[in-house]
Amino acid sequence: MWLFQDHGENIAADPSFTTVFDVSLYLADRRFVIGDVMGESRFIKYIGGPQRWRVRVAVDDPKGHARAADVVLGAEEWSCAGLTPRGHEQ
Repeated sequence: MWLFQDHGENIAADPSFTTVFDVSLYLADRRFVIGDVMGESRFIKYIGGPQRWRVRVAVDDPKGHARAADVVLGAEEWSCAGLTPRGHEQ
């Protein structure tokens, strides 16, 4: 079992798992945290720099009784062209 492994680009979830979360997140403090609802366990990973990450979570039971999760992070490229610095809005 791998807790963290760099697989490169285009990672596919285990076909027996169901994707329950697939979004773009901005991680300003570089910290990605995974925990359980009961607050009994927590996994923290510091990644890259402050930037947007594509986050996909797939689980073995999407009805709320999952025993395993497949979490995939991928750095997103984005441009700040056309954005106005905070405090300089028109």
